[in-house]
Amino acid sequence: MNLASAVYVGRMDMIFCMNVLIYFSEERRRTLVQRFYDTLEPGGYLFLGHSESISKMPVKFQAIVLNDLHSLPETDSG
Repeated sequence: MNLASAVYVGRMDMIFCMNVLIYFSEERRRTLVQRFYDTLEPGGYLFLGHSESISKMPVKFQAIVLNDLHSLPETDSG
């Protein structure tokens, strides 16, 4: 999948983006993270690689740790 272009792929329960965001500009990373959020089903999970962080981005994810895995589930917007 070409992450640089917007393509509707349907709603997802999980997205794995392992060591990919680091190759994009800050602006493109923000766009992609928002697209991931919009694509995830409520309660879905975004898994990132160890070299990536979105902690300084204004995003609607909540970080959790699962046996040394860091994932970011969608937060309840209600």
